Amino acid sequence: MYLTEEERATAKLRFETEGVTGAALAKEFGVSGAAISKMAKRHGWVRFDCPNPGPRKSKPIYKQARVSLDPVKLSGDTILTAAEIIAQRLPIPGICGVYFLIDNGSIVYVGQSTNVLIRVNDHAREAVKKFDSFSYIKCEEHLLDRFESLYIHVFRPVNNVSVTGRIVAPMNVNKLLGASNGDN
Repeated sequence: MYLTEEERATAKLRFETEGVTGAALAKEFGVSGAAISKMAKRHGWVRFDCPNPGPRKSKPIYKQARVSLDPVKLSGDTILTAAEIIAQRLPIPGICGVYFLIDNGSIVYVGQSTNVLIRVNDHAREAVKKFDSFSYIKCEEHLLDRFESLYIHVFRPVNNVSVTGRIVAPMNVNKLLGASNGDN
């Protein structure tokens, strides 16, 4: 029998911080002690010393250096518990806007996305466009083409220009300025 992700997280927490033995966890979750032991090794569970771990009738499941959290000092600060860290979590914002990839202080690419942070991360992972930083401006989704095109036409970034020297943007200058095809 396998544990669900939630059961595994609960077992890990109880093992690491409450001092519950592998045998007790096996009985609680209806699995074998060997299954708990393998899980502890595979997922790197570390038993932390606890104020009252309870009676130990079996050997520790996963032998690693014991760490005390009462409180550990690192550079003058204390280590937070997993619960404290999770309580402070922030969602990854879905920022809609136009972004600018920058290399050596020059804008080398202008793009748009309904989730700028994920799109910039995609560029970094793809490693096609060379950049060392980025910036962005927020804008509403219905304005993305207009703002992206405006910045491409103004800055003419090297990665928004085709090999023939033509600017690659969602809208041409005439459309941006509201002129029809026959107007200058």
